[in-house]
Amino acid sequence: MPYLLLTGSTGLLGGQLLRDALVARRPVAAVVRGRGRQTGRDRLEAMIQHWETQLGKNLPRPVVIDGDLHEPGLGVSAVERRWIAEHCDAVLHSAARVSFESDDEAGEPLRSNVGGTQHLLQLCEASGVRRLYHVSTAYVAGRRTGAIREDDPVGAEGFCNEYERTKAVAEQLVRSAKHLQSATILRPSIIVGDSLTGFASAFHGIYTPLRLGYLHLLGKLREGWQLDLQLVESVVNGQFIDQLGLTGHERKNLVPVDWVSRSVMSVVADPNAAGHTYHLTADEPTTIGALAVAMIDAALTSLESAATVKPGIPSTLLQAEGFREHMQVYREYLGDDPQFVAAAIRSVRGGTACPTLDHDGLVRLWAWAIEADFTWRPPVAALPKVDLAAALAGLPGGGDGSNWSCRLDLTGPGGGSWRVAVGTDALVAAEPAAPGDLPRIALSAETLSEIAAHRLQLETAVDSGRVTAIGDGSRQILFDVFPRLIALLAAAQAPAPIAPANRPA
Repeated sequence: MPYLLLTGSTGLLGGQLLRDALVARRPVAAVVRGRGRQTGRDRLEAMIQHWETQLGKNLPRPVVIDGDLHEPGLGVSAVERRWIAEHCDAVLHSAARVSFESDDEAGEPLRSNVGGTQHLLQLCEASGVRRLYHVSTAYVAGRRTGAIREDDPVGAEGFCNEYERTKAVAEQLVRSAKHLQSATILRPSIIVGDSLTGFASAFHGIYTPLRLGYLHLLGKLREGWQLDLQLVESVVNGQFIDQLGLTGHERKNLVPVDWVSRSVMSVVADPNAAGHTYHLTADEPTTIGALAVAMIDAALTSLESAATVKPGIPSTLLQAEGFREHMQVYREYLGDDPQFVAAAIRSVRGGTACPTLDHDGLVRLWAWAIEADFTWRPPVAALPKVDLAAALAGLPGGGDGSNWSCRLDLTGPGGGSWRVAVGTDALVAAEPAAPGDLPRIALSAETLSEIAAHRLQLETAVDSGRVTAIGDGSRQILFDVFPRLIALLAAAQAPAPIAPANRPA
């Protein structure tokens, strides 16, 4: 199966898309950039290890492409661009900047949402990738009211904020790209955390008023106010609903990130679904009043167990510097949503209606955000026990296509997929795995570490199912590859003491 090239894999939706693709064993190549001292690979590894902890199982690793949305052609090297041209047949573009106001100094959100899409289209043209799945937003409808269909004009009555406008411009760029065979537009509404756990890795949009309200409650407690229902209701209803000119009856279209991801992957997996536009929206919107009630319950529960209060929080939120100006954009954002018609997704194989977010579900969303202090960071990635990627990086890649012996799939930290060529007494070439009919050897990095340290015999690992050989001649190849693999790890000074496995009689 060809690779799916994914952008935005460390974001709220992109991280979930990465997880779902890896769980489904869909080959993924993720474009990701470093941040600070972390490389792109490190950032991605931390995200994947988080998912492994949540799922309780090892996951495959994607091919990591070092790239930056802000660079022409994403700044992808010529070598990686050739690899994309050979192995990727589609791009799923989920990277975006969720910012409602224009930042003239940083050039956002125009720089990421419009410029980043232009740069991605350049990469598609240069590498010959002709299918693009573009994550937009249902709010390209702008200020229109009433029923909004997927084929209605975009922004015919103007936009409420810069995010909507820049996403509409990006859609037009994608639709007008002549080198694309198909352009599929995916329009979620307001993406929130997981429908079952409340988990979210980023807190934009609807979370911002919640965060400000929570900080104000902490400030009131710091002044010596007693925590009770009346105080919380006063802050939530008085400071936000009334001050923003809302009634509480306004409807907001919230969609949990896990459902959005499943819907996107259903579209990507269905060949007949390409080339269309999809609203990924809820049939049953949530009222501002329901959000407020859930916010009150979550805040009460969280604050009751709070032992300390952070210093420096303004005692009166409405007097906080810049608060009124900052919240002006939310007056329109929190207004009544139109009715998004979302019939198309149900025609896709595997497509379903969005689950309704009830009161308990909303409380989980807010409670998770409060517990994470509105800034979730994945734990630092554990170092691999066997750094096979580093060892294989010392071998040449490429070849005439006839010299590859097998595909090696390693799950867990330090994992990845490679195709390797075996010489008379050593591994002679390796490169990121590609689609094909090669015999396949699959195991976890932990199992490889144990075999390399001579704590586990290869035959025992095979017999117990910890090493799987798939394809004609794969078992014979397996016992040819592993002595050479372990010798390579030894030469690369792998952390564990290692010794060649004996070939069975």
